[in-house]
Amino acid sequence: MIVLVNLVLQDIAALHALGMADLSESDLFVANADPALLAERDAFGEIVGEMSCLSAKAPAPTVKDRLMARIGAAGSEGKRASLLPDGVVALVRSTDGKWMQTPFAGIQMKKLFYDENSGNLSVLVRMDPGSIYPNHHHKGLEHSLVLEGDAVFSDHTLHAGDYEVGEADHDHSSITTKGGCLVFIMHNRSDIVYAQ
Repeated sequence: MIVLVNLVLQDIAALHALGMADLSESDLFVANADPALLAERDAFGEIVGEMSCLSAKAPAPTVKDRLMARIGAAGSEGKRASLLPDGVVALVRSTDGKWMQTPFAGIQMKKLFYDENSGNLSVLVRMDPGSIYPNHHHKGLEHSLVLEGDAVFSDHTLHAGDYEVGEADHDHSSITTKGGCLVFIMHNRSDIVYAQ
């Protein structure tokens, strides 16, 4: 409780130095402040005094242009999100998003959707011929749909159009590809990839 009171008094010290504390807060501060808090109020007051000498300087035109471009981009994304079809939570066009290099040579990933409540993640995975995705452990179900090419597991191969669901709480073999592949995967963010 004492810590909480001191935190409140520290906040009031800052407001007091800025001249923003109302009379009841100022009275509370003066009545309850120990010398250390009074010194802190005075230090805040010095900082406020030094800040009052600062003058505003216009940013360089390039800074303003970059900032306005970012604001415009954020605004257009918000507009795009508000234009989703009724009942649709996410809509990712083929040109949206970025392909990211994974820690595994020749394997890239593009995030499509992440559900914070369940931890489920939908991604596209692109593997170059001969690349290897290591053994891993599924925390939840893993849905895989091969869109292009082949995905080779230790005991079977999936081809374009093949779909499988990996069991929850299960270890999965490494995956490679002979000719390269593009796979849609829905898995849980808590899955564990074993180090090679």
